[in-house]
Amino acid sequence: MTRNTELTIDVHAHVLIPEVEELVSAQEGRRREIEHAIENTGKESVEHNQRLMRTAYMPRLTRVEERVAAMDAMGIDIQAVSISPTQYYSWAGRELAQKLVVAANAGVAGLCASRPDRFVGMATVSIQHPDLVAGQLGHAVGELGLRGVIISTAVDGFEIADRATKPSGARPRNWVRSFWFIRWAVRWGRGFASTISPT
Repeated sequence: MTRNTELTIDVHAHVLIPEVEELVSAQEGRRREIEHAIENTGKESVEHNQRLMRTAYMPRLTRVEERVAAMDAMGIDIQAVSISPTQYYSWAGRELAQKLVVAANAGVAGLCASRPDRFVGMATVSIQHPDLVAGQLGHAVGELGLRGVIISTAVDGFEIADRATKPSGARPRNWVRSFWFIRWAVRWGRGFASTISPT
């Protein structure tokens, strides 16, 4: 792509990490999440979105060359990438949540390492387990080189303003230097719905 003197940066782009999907595929929480989606939006809508994910969205969410080609077509020089909101899985218990965060952040870091001229990474944290957040963010920013974190306004039925979701524990030195992107979510019934951007 021909570069201008000014960079065009997309600060809200998503990636799908296959390793995260492998960790949740047989989980009861994942089955319940799909059931809630069907109750809230209807079976046809859920099936339509699943079909789009498998066909239209998946290449741009998982393949570096497809993503870069789409960026070039849109005139995007750099993307700040984070996991898809469909991979937040805030229902996960502590042990699974820790594994999900490790897999997700490693996947984002891997994408960024493949093309550091085009990508910067945003971490995920298990905000439903506030005492884990500081350590997860410290590792993501300090060890993996991610630039910040993206969180949702809704966490497993709670708003992030709820005292129960307040992060605790010793804050890493890079906590303040981290960019925090707070992604809104609208509550529908028992679950929360948000939009998804494939690039």
